[in-house]
Amino acid sequence: MESPKNQSGHRAGEPRRRGLFRAEAVDALERPSDLGRPLQLLPHWTGWLYGFLIGSVSMGALYGACASISEYAEGPAIVRVDGRIDVTTQLGGVVSEVDVRSGQRVRAGQVLIRLQTAAEQQELERIDRELELKVVHLLVHPSDESTRQLLSGLRASRQQAEARLRERSVIAPSHGVVANLRSRPGQMLSPGETVLTLLEQGEEAGHSVVALLPGQWRPMLRPGMNLRFALAGYPHLHQSMPIATVGDEVIGPNEARRYLGRELEDTVAVQGSLILVTARIPAPYFLFEGQSYRYYDGIPARVEVRVRSTRMLLALFPSLRRLFQHGG
Repeated sequence: MESPKNQSGHRAGEPRRRGLFRAEAVDALERPSDLGRPLQLLPHWTGWLYGFLIGSVSMGALYGACASISEYAEGPAIVRVDGRIDVTTQLGGVVSEVDVRSGQRVRAGQVLIRLQTAAEQQELERIDRELELKVVHLLVHPSDESTRQLLSGLRASRQQAEARLRERSVIAPSHGVVANLRSRPGQMLSPGETVLTLLEQGEEAGHSVVALLPGQWRPMLRPGMNLRFALAGYPHLHQSMPIATVGDEVIGPNEARRYLGRELEDTVAVQGSLILVTARIPAPYFLFEGQSYRYYDGIPARVEVRVRSTRMLLALFPSLRRLFQHGG
């Protein structure tokens, strides 16, 4: 006697052959209450995943349409002291005396450094002795006109000897405080070599940033733009300040090094076309890890200036620029 069949067409006790049909279809057939409903072949969590993906794509498209990408002009920079005067030698020679020290306040015309002047000093002493003899002779013979003429010539020679002697000395061009003293007795100096720096305002002198940015950005740079400044060696330390000046012309690396000076020309690696940009540092001190430190002349840094922004959608699809320009 044959065993009865169930609604699915299988005999009672006979194992169902699921290899021919989906398990979900067989289970739905065995539940009469589910007849006529859509067959659920995927897990329920896939619906949540699908909604999440649709939302993410929509948010990404909205962000791409509204967000923008900024372009920055970046380059090396150094800190410079405002009101600084580099004092140089007119003639070369060996330093015999250094009459000042770092931090000393000097007045205009004061002798700072003396070079070896044995020949010039001997010439001046010889003229002085001869002047004394002629003056004594003129006192004894006041009517001697030839002696008067010799005295006049000796006075002119003495002035020339004094001028030559002063040329062999480094004179302070203005009032200020001595800083960055680089000379010592016995040192050989070349003509035009910097021997020290004078600060007109001393410890209260202000500081500025001199930046070398790529010359291609010159049309977009202007005073008042925000400059982001970071000192080398001090991570996470950034300051923002407005640009004070922008160079009128694009220069090359050699001209940039000449502007920085002989003492700093090798500290900044530059190449290509450059534009000089300056900004004033608002305070002479900066804070790092809870401590206050002073700025010093020549400290290296990096700067960046945002020159323009572009919508992300236009950056991804450049052909849309024409559409926006036409609409504008």
